[in-house]
Amino acid sequence: MDKTERYPLTEREPFSESLLWRWQSQYFAKRSIDAWRQREVPYYVTSNPTISNSYARVVWAFWQERQQYRGEATTSQLTICELGAGSGTFAFHFIRRLIHLCEDSGVPPISVFRYVLSDVVAENLNWWRKHPRFSSWFEAGLLDIAHFDVTKDDEITLQVSEQLLGIGALHEPLVVIANYLFDSIPQDLYRLSKGRLERCLLSLSVYAPTCLDEAQCFVNADYSYDYEPVIDTQLYTDSDLAALVALYKESLTETNVLVPAVGWRCLKRLSKLSTAGMMMLAADKGTTTLASLEQQPLPEIQYHGSISLPVNIHALRWLAEKNGGICFVPEDTYMDLVVFVLLQTPQPMDYIETRMAYKYHLQESRPDDFYHVSKSLRQTIDQMSVRDILAYLRLSHYDSQQLVFYLPRLTASAPSLTPSERIALCEAIDRVWDSYFPMGEDIDLAYHLGCLLYEMDAYNQALQYFKRSVEHYAWTTGTAYNMALCHLFLGHNKIAKSLLLTTLKYDPANSQARELLAKISP
Repeated sequence: MDKTERYPLTEREPFSESLLWRWQSQYFAKRSIDAWRQREVPYYVTSNPTISNSYARVVWAFWQERQQYRGEATTSQLTICELGAGSGTFAFHFIRRLIHLCEDSGVPPISVFRYVLSDVVAENLNWWRKHPRFSSWFEAGLLDIAHFDVTKDDEITLQVSEQLLGIGALHEPLVVIANYLFDSIPQDLYRLSKGRLERCLLSLSVYAPTCLDEAQCFVNADYSYDYEPVIDTQLYTDSDLAALVALYKESLTETNVLVPAVGWRCLKRLSKLSTAGMMMLAADKGTTTLASLEQQPLPEIQYHGSISLPVNIHALRWLAEKNGGICFVPEDTYMDLVVFVLLQTPQPMDYIETRMAYKYHLQESRPDDFYHVSKSLRQTIDQMSVRDILAYLRLSHYDSQQLVFYLPRLTASAPSLTPSERIALCEAIDRVWDSYFPMGEDIDLAYHLGCLLYEMDAYNQALQYFKRSVEHYAWTTGTAYNMALCHLFLGHNKIAKSLLLTTLKYDPANSQARELLAKISP
């Protein structure tokens, strides 16, 4: 076969209608939770305990102001809907934090919020429904799930409570969470040159197309662009989008510009579900000012299992403000991740505490700052003391993914722990586990925590984690042997002997188990 030969797949499709987006949908449908479990899709920076805590603080401030705004003694529940919720990791951390804020204030969580996990992939909904971390929240009415397609759906059907959220169904503002959403859904693409507006058309070709799955197609495809002149007044029936394009045609000279038309239409449909409007919290990579849209090349398509594009956050901000809303965005433009809030409610400027919460928790202390600091700290792990690591774990809100990097250092330090360090580390391990959202990843966190606790001579606590390892992963002879060691040091010789016999039954060549058994046998 001539490997230089290309096989055309599509020719001159409008960018937002390209085969790319069909591949995108097929990829997520096929991979489901494995896209996150195998870390094909980046998600940590928008799904860790730190950013979840910050979002919860903003929503809590918003809820408190809603009570003042309503001027009633009774509380009113917010519906919080996460779009494209994927693995559910963000929701887990966010709900935990918002529950703590409610309880610390003496307010029943159910009177404050219910959280709706939504996605277009049905298998993701099945995963959430069965996840043990979510079960108590389903039972309490704090959590629900919904199949929702951001490209077309105009109502939300809750599958647990069997409630339909249609136009005007809510009387408190709908709170929308949209992390890494707009960069993963179709966007329109135009070229502006010397006062002319042109639609970008995409043609795709690949080698041997029948041999490629969606992820391979993304990487191996050839992308070629053509352009066709368009009349801006005939592009959109939506007057807001038409006005936006007119603004760009008037203000920009030479550039390529993405227009998040699909995302904006989705937000307009969602805002109709409540008589009180909507608040959206979102995180994405993209541009926030009109000036930054000038002299832009064709957008870089990033590949990570799926694809993603930069987001024209300026467009979403402008459209929201045109419709009487406001947008909180970072003041500086140098950032890898833009976290912004759209507030489309009556009198949005009245929400001063919400604005201040955003400024303090999401602007002055940015989530991507935490991400960069965490990466930098990992370069000095071999120099860090146990006290240093404990301080960092507290600052990370006991982030399990951060602890994994420090396990070798902590294990090496275990023999020299002071009594106070040992107590503090045991407590920190339990708090890390409480904030851990298991997805069946390659690393068995419970097993590794059990091994660390064994090295710390915390045998009872180590046994708990070895049992959790069996619960979340599987029984192995290695786990059984480690449990035998713990029981032996606790003086439970009979249990230890039974575990060693079981180990040898399935692993007769295990010399360590055989030698240990010989020492404790009468």
